[in-house]
Amino acid sequence: MLNQERVSRSSSAPSAAETYTPTVQQSPTPRQRAENTGDTRKRSQVVYVVTHKHRLRDCHGTLTFTRAALQFESDEPEDAFAVGLADVSVEGDALHIRDKTWRFGFPNGVHAERIFQDWKTGTLFRR
Repeated sequence: MLNQERVSRSSSAPSAAETYTPTVQQSPTPRQRAENTGDTRKRSQVVYVVTHKHRLRDCHGTLTFTRAALQFESDEPEDAFAVGLADVSVEGDALHIRDKTWRFGFPNGVHAERIFQDWKTGTLFRR
């Protein structure tokens, strides 16, 4: 009976694990990429094209979330930063890094508060 089970399993459709193709993009606009870390089902970084909100003007760039850090690359070099997860606190849709508050706009109605909370809890990489 065990041999029959093995045969029937191997001749049937592939299991979910064998056919799993990781989804890298949540929506057409956010740019996200997965790095192969041995387990192709988990992303090691998520990248969003964002607008950094200033009082008088805005700048644009990318926010790269990893499990341990956050990096903002901007078209305005003085706004770029790279910080560790522990150095960032989240309050609603704002990030507090050292003594500065950062606000970002995400495309297509993506909510900053949800992205930030998911990053801090580690669930951003399980989608």
